[in-house]
Amino acid sequence: MQKIFFLSFVLLLISANSVAQIRVATAANLALPMQEIKVAFEKKYAEKVEIIAAASGVLCTQIQQGAPFDVFLSADMTYPEVLSKKKLTMQSPKSFTLGRLVVWSKKKTNINELIAFLASANIQTIAVAQPTLAPYGAEAISYLKNNKLLAKVKSKLVYGESIGKVNQYIAAGVVDVAFTANSAIFAEELKDKGFWIEIPHNVGIPHGAVVIKSTAKAKIAQLFYEYLFSEEVKVILKKFGYTS
Repeated sequence: MQKIFFLSFVLLLISANSVAQIRVATAANLALPMQEIKVAFEKKYAEKVEIIAAASGVLCTQIQQGAPFDVFLSADMTYPEVLSKKKLTMQSPKSFTLGRLVVWSKKKTNINELIAFLASANIQTIAVAQPTLAPYGAEAISYLKNNKLLAKVKSKLVYGESIGKVNQYIAAGVVDVAFTANSAIFAEELKDKGFWIEIPHNVGIPHGAVVIKSTAKAKIAQLFYEYLFSEEVKVILKKFGYTS
């Protein structure tokens, strides 16, 4: 099986050397845990899965344009709800996990000093995912707005289409700070690179799942959808910082 590079930000194709039974459109921040979920599902049910990872907004648009996806996993509930309202899904969106926004930085700081740290002249570049496409980018912008920081740091912002692209910036060391998803902490490519701070959340960021109505593999797609809510998947997601 070809090696997967987690930080790919356009399309991340898992198990490219096999003919997939279903294609799962996956928010970029979920690419890492989805590798394990895919393997576990295939082993349990003997059905092949292909994972296509990109920004949730990009995938949502592609689905509306007729992309041949069977299941959609978004980093929020909004995009699945858009598809549901347009009657493009088999069911109403349901949250299968909760994610958390984190901040990565080259220099060490802490949550109590973060606001002043981001506004300081020492910080020249701050990477965020494109807020109009990626829920974690929208969450980052909300954090900056709520702390009256957006105007102060606007000139420092460097946008990536998805969390995958933001993680590439981190791996390359080309930004001083980055807002990303908690799963990035567990990526081998980012190990021992800089420092991490989790942004406090009352609950977390709900991640929604739906089966696409146009699927030609409804039985398998529904099976995969139901598997997302199993205890097995909860255990895998927990390994990457997600909660239920």
